[in-house]
Amino acid sequence: MGRRNDHSREELRQMIVYAAEKIVTGDGYSGLSMRKVASAIGYTVGTLYLVFKNQDALLFELNARTLDKLEGELEASLEGKDDSLDRLKAIAHAYIRFAHSNRERWLTAFEHRPPEDVPTPDWMTERIHRSFELAIRELKPALPNADDEQLQIAASALWSGVHGICVLGMTNKLDSSGIADSEMLAGFLVETMLKGLRK
Repeated sequence: MGRRNDHSREELRQMIVYAAEKIVTGDGYSGLSMRKVASAIGYTVGTLYLVFKNQDALLFELNARTLDKLEGELEASLEGKDDSLDRLKAIAHAYIRFAHSNRERWLTAFEHRPPEDVPTPDWMTERIHRSFELAIRELKPALPNADDEQLQIAASALWSGVHGICVLGMTNKLDSSGIADSEMLAGFLVETMLKGLRK
């Protein structure tokens, strides 16, 4: 496909991110390159660098879209649930289901390690923190006597545990197998930890 000049910069930006998303979904993080993206949308590699400074900048935007989608699904999982334990289990299960349903995009969001001289944009850091902030928000009513520091520690420990179970399940490192087993383990972790914290 020849070079095209009939798209605005914003349209081109969206085309690049969408093409990168399709490549990552099909080929994984290691399969992404600016050359592949350029070929997919019919533009030169040089044109891509006029929109994104480098591949890391493109990956930041792609990963931000993944984290936004994840956040939406976590919030949706809370609908109709009032009990703190049920809500915490719901977001843990939704996290695991999202990872399994969006495997390569989810893995890319955590595998991407930019060089030390490439700072992570503030808007990306904010998105990374949102899942922990959600855990803090949901823990707060369950632990009314906890102060902010205690909630931060509890949420970080809980969410790190859920993430760890998810990673082990996704990489077939658990003795159990399948998404149902990962959800069971995450639910057990949430319930056991919450009981301990309440005591």
